Amino acid sequence: MVYIKKDNVAYNLHIIKTKKFKTVSIHVNFKRKFTKEGITLRNLLGEVLLESTKKYPTRRDIILEKENLYHANFLYQSVRSGNYAVLEFRASFLNDEYTEEGNAKQAIEFLNEIIFHPNILNDEFEATSFLRSKNVLKEQIESAVETPRRYATKRFLEEFYPNSVFQYMGPGYIKDLEAISAKSLYEYYNSVLNSDFVDVFVCGDVDEKEIEELFKNRFAIKTVKKKTESHLIINEKIRKRAKIVTEPKQMQQSILMIGCKLPKLTDYERKYVGRLYSYILGGGAESLLFQNVREKHSLCYTIHSTFSSVDNNLIIQSGIDAKNAKKAISLIKKSMKEIASGKFAEQMIDFFRLVNQTVRKEILDSPVGIINLYRNHEYVGTDLLDKMEEEQAKLTKEDVMKFASLVKIDTIYLLEGGMKIEEVNPQ
Repeated sequence: MVYIKKDNVAYNLHIIKTKKFKTVSIHVNFKRKFTKEGITLRNLLGEVLLESTKKYPTRRDIILEKENLYHANFLYQSVRSGNYAVLEFRASFLNDEYTEEGNAKQAIEFLNEIIFHPNILNDEFEATSFLRSKNVLKEQIESAVETPRRYATKRFLEEFYPNSVFQYMGPGYIKDLEAISAKSLYEYYNSVLNSDFVDVFVCGDVDEKEIEELFKNRFAIKTVKKKTESHLIINEKIRKRAKIVTEPKQMQQSILMIGCKLPKLTDYERKYVGRLYSYILGGGAESLLFQNVREKHSLCYTIHSTFSSVDNNLIIQSGIDAKNAKKAISLIKKSMKEIASGKFAEQMIDFFRLVNQTVRKEILDSPVGIINLYRNHEYVGTDLLDKMEEEQAKLTKEDVMKFASLVKIDTIYLLEGGMKIEEVNPQ
């Protein structure tokens, strides 16, 4: 596998050459500072651009062209990466070796058509495709049913990160969607072309010069690159005493969420030690939380912890009976103290390394995994696989204990259930 980065005036071109796959995969990423309003706008823009183009104005035209390209796959996703919103257009198609000469070139031209030649009439998106896309997104927003778990996550994030990009989630908001017109979305589209930072990732058995020339001639990216700020969220304020929020809800099970904001970490702590700490604390059946809270005391149904290196936090989630909340919180705190004082088996570090060996192999098994590896390397400084293995081999018990001293509970949120089954589901 060979990685080549071309630093162009308007965009960065990342080529990952490998003969491992029959397909060529391309991700075109548009990146800008994250805002709440942008969530709905970017999801709707992705829907509209994939619904209709100038050359392929109907959904049937789009489908037929995909079939003509040997069932090539084109889609989008809109995600948050720390402080930034990333709108990503993906294409995956068979290499010419398995189809016919020129198939890859046609597929890239079709991707170019989707992104840069939308179906525009009178300086706005064509009405039929716009309204259809708007209805599709509306259904997605409405189908994100507010289950107890989703509601608890939303409320927890509002308490954990008030007035922060971190608290927003989902495909968008109905109120924001209703305010978007075909004209205002077209204005936003032009803003994306002119202002967003752009990265193009190509993975497959490709000719470097040919790919560079194809994008140079066909991708009309107008933005002038500027140096982007760090994606990493820095916690300026960390509570000295935990904020505790309890909210009753008619349901059988309670949901406990505990958030820990971390101070500014070293690169090594952020990339490696934090992940190991979370694995030991709540990463699986051998973790302290699973053993102390679930196995020894039977206080919860599920419990795990998640460390985010880009958001600079650690979150513990558990499903419990309401009557067990106080005891569960006490045992969680006890488990955290045990790690800080070194009361955990060093064998857990070996287990962590084994798990990550499997993860590294899985990354190499898919084009998406490989592209995400290089994207994260570019955006948040994640190391590449050889470096990962080398650095993980250095991890020590002392590293984990030192990191544990930095982990302080900031917010405790309990969505308190405990209703009897017949009270939750009356006859």
